[in-house]
Amino acid sequence: MKRIAISLALTLSCIAAWGKEYYVYHLIDPRNGEIFYVGKGKDYRAKDHKREAKEVKEKYSAKEKRIRELLRAGYEPKIDKVMLFDCEAEALRFEREEIERIGKDNLTNVLRGTKTTKGC
Repeated sequence: MKRIAISLALTLSCIAAWGKEYYVYHLIDPRNGEIFYVGKGKDYRAKDHKREAKEVKEKYSAKEKRIRELLRAGYEPKIDKVMLFDCEAEALRFEREEIERIGKDNLTNVLRGTKTTKGC
């Protein structure tokens, strides 16, 4: 019975933490720990990049090329959800700040983040 109570407590704390709708995440190369992409998402967005990189297309983005390189080498990008948000505008602002902090030239992001004038 004690084991069930602990599992339930952990599950409830996870639900409380993940109750926020939006998040900012890093895609990280597990071979060297390098952050190569910063994104804003909700639901399973952070995991969509792997599927998108596997799709057959004429041209791949730098991010997709990096993910394909990892997959060919037997690795997967590590996803680190850095911050959770109730409001999309706050998440967008933080994503932009993260890209600025790390440096766009050090990332595979095409944009410096999305500007927003919306409040929450």
